[in-house]
Amino acid sequence: MEKRTQALVHGDVIGRFLDHDIYDWVEDPYGQRYFFASAIPGAASRGVLNITLQTNQCVIVPGLLYQTASTPIEAFLPAGQSDIQYL
Repeated sequence: MEKRTQALVHGDVIGRFLDHDIYDWVEDPYGQRYFFASAIPGAASRGVLNITLQTNQCVIVPGLLYQTASTPIEAFLPAGQSDIQYL
């Protein structure tokens, strides 16, 4: 189910972290959907995050890591290909 909280479009609440809801997915203003991956321990106490993000990831305060879904390369290969790799 799609919901909108202030400017954030998101899915259902699947938990809580540091008194903030964890959504199963969030969507940026451009329509890119990111799925919950993990919470970043100690994010709230440091104030500044010293982490490296991949291009398919984003962090939402108070330290929730979201990423886009992986797409199996097999979706782009001829039928019958047995090797599965991910983009």
